[in-house]
Amino acid sequence: MNNGRYLRHCDIARTTFYTSNNLWQAAKSLGATVVVASSTIRYRRSIGPFQAYSIVTKLVWWDEKNLYIEQNFLNPKDGFIFAAVYVKAAVKAAPNDCSVRALLTRCCEMLGYECPSSSPPEAPLDLKSWIHYQELSSDRLKKAN
Repeated sequence: MNNGRYLRHCDIARTTFYTSNNLWQAAKSLGATVVVASSTIRYRRSIGPFQAYSIVTKLVWWDEKNLYIEQNFLNPKDGFIFAAVYVKAAVKAAPNDCSVRALLTRCCEMLGYECPSSSPPEAPLDLKSWIHYQELSSDRLKKAN
């Protein structure tokens, strides 16, 4: 597995995640789309030819405009994480304004669940640091133009 294939496999796993949780359908019903705004990957051990692995995808945090998704490549034999990925997925809507909260509420409604009214869970420290890095990088790039 080469480095580029990891991210391609993450795209496929996220599509499955979005459709199985009605996120894709909810976004469409709100006139919104969910697009990758940024990602980071940490390679810990290579995945060899014909080696089994699974990808676990979960929503770990959100703000008003973005979903933060964690994807781990796991060894099914011992649970070792081959690679760890964070994805910032931006919720874009035109001409409507669609918040992440509205999107998550619609997902819950479509699945027949009562949507929790609570705030997002506490973000993991490494995710907080990555978000901070993105803010610094964005500020630097804005000044460069």
